[in-house]
Amino acid sequence: MDRGPPPSFNTDPVEAGTDVVSTVETEPVYNYKGWIDSKPSGMQCSKHGAYCFLCDNIVLDDGAGAAEGGGEEDEANSIREDVVAINNYITIMVEQDKSAQHIVEGVYNYYNKRVREKIVDYVHPVTGEIVPTPRWTQETIVNHIMFSNNPTWSRMFGSACTMMLRGLVLKANHATIDTESGRIIPDAAESLCKFIERHDKHVKEQLLIAELIEKSRTRRGVGHIGKSSR
Repeated sequence: MDRGPPPSFNTDPVEAGTDVVSTVETEPVYNYKGWIDSKPSGMQCSKHGAYCFLCDNIVLDDGAGAAEGGGEEDEANSIREDVVAINNYITIMVEQDKSAQHIVEGVYNYYNKRVREKIVDYVHPVTGEIVPTPRWTQETIVNHIMFSNNPTWSRMFGSACTMMLRGLVLKANHATIDTESGRIIPDAAESLCKFIERHDKHVKEQLLIAELIEKSRTRRGVGHIGKSSR
């Protein structure tokens, strides 16, 4: 599916005293107005310009949407079961603190082996083109999970942030000592300490969030289920 050319950036230097805000074209960090334009302009599914199986197939929490009978109804129920299965898989894997790569590859393989051939009449929302057996990419899958408001799935984003902070700590550690003199570089040491402090704070916050989610689930009598993905 053609997503158009990648965004371009003007790298020419800005003269001193120039009002950057009035001269540089900007865009939001998160484009929540997904219905306004047709070109890809964001990482989330509504602005990514690519097919997303979970966005295109919604299963309500109360079980609505299930069909009865044969033929098309059986196919609809089969797809509904696939949505529930994928939601459950993501939820359980996140709760087990599996890596984003592990989760995304599992979803990607499930879709391609058990679901893709069932999707025969996907209509592109912008072009109106009918796309048989649309490709659901790993990039779109990880973006769907990362931008989900599902409290449990949000832990995957939190885990990614943990890995980023750990990377900063390790990089800062290797830049702290002057190899020639053996002395500590004060600014680098200060940065290292700040990164460690921020990492520890973030980990504590993630543990607290996980505890609150578990308490909420216990009060509502909810087990390991994959409800709405958005």
